[in-house]
Amino acid sequence: MMASRPHAPDAPRSATAGRETARRPKAVQQGDLVSVDVLRGRQSEADFQAAVIELAQKLGYWVYHPHRSDHSESGWPDLVMLRDDLALFVELKRDGRPLPDDQAAVLAALGVVQRVWVDCWRPAQWDHLAEILETGDPWRLMHGSGGRPVKKRSVDHA
Repeated sequence: MMASRPHAPDAPRSATAGRETARRPKAVQQGDLVSVDVLRGRQSEADFQAAVIELAQKLGYWVYHPHRSDHSESGWPDLVMLRDDLALFVELKRDGRPLPDDQAAVLAALGVVQRVWVDCWRPAQWDHLAEILETGDPWRLMHGSGGRPVKKRSVDHA
């Protein structure tokens, strides 16, 4: 599934763009910033999620949300939001709802990540990608044994 991308810096879109959310909170419908107090205890998790996505998009984030979580890995967060050099992995829960162990484990694993590699892999690169997965060190393959992490890695879109 594709992540949403802004069409212009001030107009991000999500994969749900063009579809109406069934019970969107009134404040979101009016375009106001929604406070947690407006949503607390009176809205479904879906309404809360719609409000978070709306706010994130207004603030310039690219938002990804898997629409069928039953086809996703157990515990993976509800939202991934990107803006500038920030990536947010966020699980959404209504107040008073516990975080299941699998979701807590995934968030804990994401919380210790210090290296991120961005790339586009193709079947013809199987040996290369297998070596990256085996070694856990894509920078070594890019820069030789004395390589260091790069801040940006261009992605071949062709």
